[in-house]
Amino acid sequence: MKAITIVQPWASLITYGHKAIETRSWPTKYRGKLAIHAGKNLMIPHDGPFIAALNRIGMFREELYPLGAVIGTCELYDCIQVSFSNHPVSDLERLFGCYLEGRYMWMLKDVLRFQKPIPYRGQRGLWNWEA
Repeated sequence: MKAITIVQPWASLITYGHKAIETRSWPTKYRGKLAIHAGKNLMIPHDGPFIAALNRIGMFREELYPLGAVIGTCELYDCIQVSFSNHPVSDLERLFGCYLEGRYMWMLKDVLRFQKPIPYRGQRGLWNWEA
């Protein structure tokens, strides 16, 4: 199965259903099942609105952010370049992504969060995970 490493807290925001779009600087032609790997670092921005949003959705607790593990799966069903004409993105989604024109929105659905994270070393880009 293909996998992608995502820095925490963004990986958990996906698996808890608070983020359905992963923004990247590069596109992918891949479509299909994707493992969500939480990177080894927790990097919560010192941004008031971001922290307020985490508090509002109950996600400002470090135990929600396992590190260095595959924490769930999803379906990557589209990859769209960000432009001024894209469909509307919710305020919360916009806060949890980087929507500068020219970046790419990886559209995710059918998210499954694992009850127990599976320790695994991540990689850059899309990589193959042997579950």
